[in-house]
Amino acid sequence: AASEQLNELCASVAPLSPLRFLQLSSAPFSRSARTRLARKWYSRGEGGPETAPYLSARGRRPSDSGGMASFGDDFGQKIDLCVRIREILRNYPEGTSILKEILQNADDAGAHAVKFCLDKRRHGTATLAQPSVAGLQGAALLAYNSAMFTERDFQSIQRIGDSLKKSTTGKNTKTGRFGVGFNSVYHLTETPMFVSARRVVMFDPQAKFLPGIDPTNPGKSLDVERHAEVIARFEDQFAPLRAFGADLRSEFQGTLFRYPLRTAQQAAESRLSRQAHDEDSMKALLVQMGREAASMLLFLKHVETVEVWEWSRDGLEPECLYQTRIRNATPRLRSYRSFAMDAIAMTKAEPGLGATLDGSATSDFVFEVASSPPGAEDAITEKWGVC
Repeated sequence: AASEQLNELCASVAPLSPLRFLQLSSAPFSRSARTRLARKWYSRGEGGPETAPYLSARGRRPSDSGGMASFGDDFGQKIDLCVRIREILRNYPEGTSILKEILQNADDAGAHAVKFCLDKRRHGTATLAQPSVAGLQGAALLAYNSAMFTERDFQSIQRIGDSLKKSTTGKNTKTGRFGVGFNSVYHLTETPMFVSARRVVMFDPQAKFLPGIDPTNPGKSLDVERHAEVIARFEDQFAPLRAFGADLRSEFQGTLFRYPLRTAQQAAESRLSRQAHDEDSMKALLVQMGREAASMLLFLKHVETVEVWEWSRDGLEPECLYQTRIRNATPRLRSYRSFAMDAIAMTKAEPGLGATLDGSATSDFVFEVASSPPGAEDAITEKWGVC
């Protein structure tokens, strides 16, 4: 009887062709899902190599060669991402250095405006992809800049200690866009995330907060149009990223990072850092940043405005606490600033180059910086001469 049933089954899906091997997928399937797919395959008289994994067929891996059934078992050196991040944090200072790195990355991208915001709000937890995301819905640092990610940037930020640093001109004049320094943000957070252009990106090195990830692929990227249904379904999870012009529905002409502050409970269990941060410690860092912002503009090529904001727990909009900006930002001044920083970078990269920079190759310019730092009643104006 079984033989007759098998013959009938084969006849129902004829004609059949012999296969040299079956391609396998590593995606796990439950027994019930595999059974449903098998019934669908048989009932429609369909099939082929791509259906093999659903029927528990065993075949040849793409890496096999020369017709051999196997060329040994998988083996090789691997890197533990959490261990690597801990090493970076041990060698990278805390404090305002983290904010300076964020500022430098924005400048490398060509941003003219940068905003830091202490977001004290507590976001909803009713529509989350999974319960563990609730731990990311509290206070956070938001970092906005006016430059939009390029495809090269999306590639670079996925690398750790091996970012695509060199400029397109071939000279290493960039100071390390998304190099090792970017990972200093793990002093503050377990899961950095951002929105830029058409994409929302979330990192989770420990693979403990976000759904559908593992240590070999510790993050997710969503296209705001292609994954619109996912973003709408988990509204509470994505709501914290709707700020400073990002609506998660259309292309965002800028970049907004969100760093949920590491809580004491998360710090006790973290494989990245045991340092917790709360609203008070973050506010202290931002106050210090405001005091130093004017001098920071001296060493940047593009950024002209640095602002510090605060979003109260029940606030509908954030409030700007203080601002530092270049008052005489003209096309000529921008050209001078860019040249000066490039010259410094090239001199560091090629010792002795500075000796060839005569009067015709140097640049003397003055720019004015107006700032309202913490504690100042009136705006302070400074003039800086660069030669």
